[in-house]
Amino acid sequence: MKQRYKMQTAGWCGWLFLVCATATVAEEIDTTITWRQKTVLSTPVSGVIKTINVAPGALVNKDDVLLQLDDRAIKQTLEKAKAQVERMQLLEEEAERELERTNELYDQTLIADHEKQMAIIARAEAAAKHQAAKADLARAQMDMEYSAVRAPYDAIVIKQFAQIGQTIASLTAITPLLEVAERGMMSANVLVTGGTVGKLNIGGAANVKIGGKTYNGTIEAIGLEPVSEKSNKYEVKVSFSTQGKLLRAGQSAKVILP
Repeated sequence: MKQRYKMQTAGWCGWLFLVCATATVAEEIDTTITWRQKTVLSTPVSGVIKTINVAPGALVNKDDVLLQLDDRAIKQTLEKAKAQVERMQLLEEEAERELERTNELYDQTLIADHEKQMAIIARAEAAAKHQAAKADLARAQMDMEYSAVRAPYDAIVIKQFAQIGQTIASLTAITPLLEVAERGMMSANVLVTGGTVGKLNIGGAANVKIGGKTYNGTIEAIGLEPVSEKSNKYEVKVSFSTQGKLLRAGQSAKVILP
């Protein structure tokens, strides 16, 4: 009886060990890492490249000026647009005063309807020209802003396509100038079966192991359709902080899913 009890106890312990081991098994999937966010920078403004302040591998902060066009002509256009706005504002104010005088004369029956209508039209034309001048100024201000290519976020410069002295003709085609990637964040994409994907949630935790070091990650995206008609696998994107370490796209990694 005592021996039977020991055998039963051993059986239960073995069953409990199996349950515990099964519960703690995590799925590890081989993959490579990539940039979490990558952007090719250009400009809608035409001009000649005056300076390039970075090279591939440079670490930059958000809004840093990476590349600058020769903006002398843009500055002249901007000053001209400012002067035109001031002039059109004065003309609109004068047209408004003239309309007020015309209305007073009309109320005194000293002028005809035609003269009143002409004053109304003159005021409307002056207001329209003022608005057009302000639109021209806004465009000139935007051209000045976009003559400097800035970092859209804290980034690392990946590629340089442009050279100093190169002419940019943005009216005919958009010219790639630089390519940057988000600094401090990477992604690892893996393919999982339908059985696994159903257990995952966006925002859930996942780990990424690279060269013996484990990074805490977050499930950022889960595919809703198989990657192809002949596949039963779904893509899962796991993003993680590099914790200040410089990692490179293409490095081998393992994604550990819960």
